[in-house]
Amino acid sequence: MDQGSRGGEGEATMTMTTCGPQRYLVLAGIAHTITAVLPAIVILCILPHDTPDSRIAWRVIIGLILAGYAALLLDLCGASWNILPVAMRRMWFRWLFPAAAVAGRVGGMSRDRVAASYLALSNRLSTAGIRGGEAARLLVLLPRCLQNGECQARVIEDVAMCRRCGRCDIAGLVSLKETHRVQMAVVTGGSLARELVNRLSPSAVIAIACERELVDGLRAITSLPVVCIANSRPEGPCRNTRVDIEEFRGALRALGLKGE
Repeated sequence: MDQGSRGGEGEATMTMTTCGPQRYLVLAGIAHTITAVLPAIVILCILPHDTPDSRIAWRVIIGLILAGYAALLLDLCGASWNILPVAMRRMWFRWLFPAAAVAGRVGGMSRDRVAASYLALSNRLSTAGIRGGEAARLLVLLPRCLQNGECQARVIEDVAMCRRCGRCDIAGLVSLKETHRVQMAVVTGGSLARELVNRLSPSAVIAIACERELVDGLRAITSLPVVCIANSRPEGPCRNTRVDIEEFRGALRALGLKGE
């Protein structure tokens, strides 16, 4: 994931605990209509209707469209079962995000608010079916802006160099790192985050950043469960950001790490 908080539009973040996935699912339904249904209508109008191949094409296209709506409805209702597998839904919802963000903007929602709802949905899908021990090789990625701007500790080199002064939230995160024996690193950009993921081969990732950076990061990390936590930005983007430690504990529990 990229460095902390390029986005934010100067406002405090809407974190995952205050924004559920329902809003994004509604927008995804609109996006599905725009990106799949309308083009399909055009294609079906162009195709001849009186040949066996065209009739098969009609049925396949209509079936895929209806499957998409059914999957959306089941997720919206919070069903434990879905007609589409988790990996396919994660990929599909990620693909729909640009159109959903446009639909949200038309409805008066900022991109960050749409992203917060999308990330809540992504978190739910990423942790679906996880059992204790499956995320033993967990990697936690922190943004550089989480460190207090006046601190001289070189936590980018090693988070263990945190002085535990309490002026930022890194101290609390490092304590939890030591308790759960997970890997943790401060990253200054998306390239470094991808390099760490490739080099360390974790079984799952917890990423802390702003909504826009988290959405960008999910496009780069597609094969692993990723739990995203949006930081808060009381002093604006990229400066002295904060993270909800209890939300981080919840992410650890969601990935099967139960210890205190």
